[in-house]
Amino acid sequence: MATITKEFLEEALTEAVDSFQVTPGSNAGDGYACIIYSVDVIRKGKPEEPIHLIVKCFPTHPGRQAWLTESNMFRKELLAYNILIPELLRFQTNKGSIYSANDGFERIIKPPFPHFYFGQAVDYKAENGKFLDVLALYFCDVKQPSDPSINKDNILRVPQDNNPNEEPWLTITHGDSWLNNMMFRYDEETGKPLEVLFIDLQLTREADPFVDLAYALYTSTNAELRQQHLEELLKLYNLTFIQICEHYKVIPPTGFQLSEVRRRFHRAKALGMATAIQGLPLFLNDPNHAVDLETTLGSGQDEIGVAFAEMVQKVVENPEFVKRVMGLLRELRREGVI
Repeated sequence: MATITKEFLEEALTEAVDSFQVTPGSNAGDGYACIIYSVDVIRKGKPEEPIHLIVKCFPTHPGRQAWLTESNMFRKELLAYNILIPELLRFQTNKGSIYSANDGFERIIKPPFPHFYFGQAVDYKAENGKFLDVLALYFCDVKQPSDPSINKDNILRVPQDNNPNEEPWLTITHGDSWLNNMMFRYDEETGKPLEVLFIDLQLTREADPFVDLAYALYTSTNAELRQQHLEELLKLYNLTFIQICEHYKVIPPTGFQLSEVRRRFHRAKALGMATAIQGLPLFLNDPNHAVDLETTLGSGQDEIGVAFAEMVQKVVENPEFVKRVMGLLRELRREGVI
């Protein structure tokens, strides 16, 4: 187990610490890559002003360390917090408007290596290489569905490239935008959400935003909700995107309008489905079947894969998982995606 010490907290906060309490920062089964703690800190001379911290630690298990090092996720998240987020905040400040944290929330980053200057940052596309290689293996056996327009009279004709592949609208995307990576602040009287904060930036990358949107909807909602509210959600997404661009005087992608949002979202459904189905066995796993990867396994990385495989096999016993996946597959079959 990673150790949170008084010395570490005092260095991070640059203040003297009187006392602190460490508790698990996530529920069993919510996170597999890193160790997360919730830390309540009482500073000397400020007993009435406690600080509440979320501390994300590099795992101590050798197999998990090797996996994170190979996937580059932990380092990428540090790059996001040390370079990307400050640049985005600076951009907002330069445009004259910035929405800062409130209610006593602060972010503290203490990297275990020297600060990365912007010019030294590794290109985010290059950082995604290994992740994309793994994804390519996942799709290597996917076959195109049969096309009723193909018959014995035209099957030997050379297909014409009438609809060349178009470039996506590339933006900075979260990469793992399911519900547990979103923190909401609610109105105390009405209970309505006022603000959302995205956390866990290990898969942040430059990509098609509609893949992120499809992934978010397919991992965090059920088929019934999408059937009733998808059009409303796409309208809200389109309107919000345009308003933010106007607010910061940024020109949106050419042709960014609701009809094009619908089309590009439909185009992203297959990839959004495939990535969501990979995550749902972990997201909907019974916490009673969750494995403590820090204490119950040996030192080998292969043992982690075996533990994951066993856990995924058990999730098919979860009625919510079966309902969610079958609802998604039936939905996409009706829409002609699969």
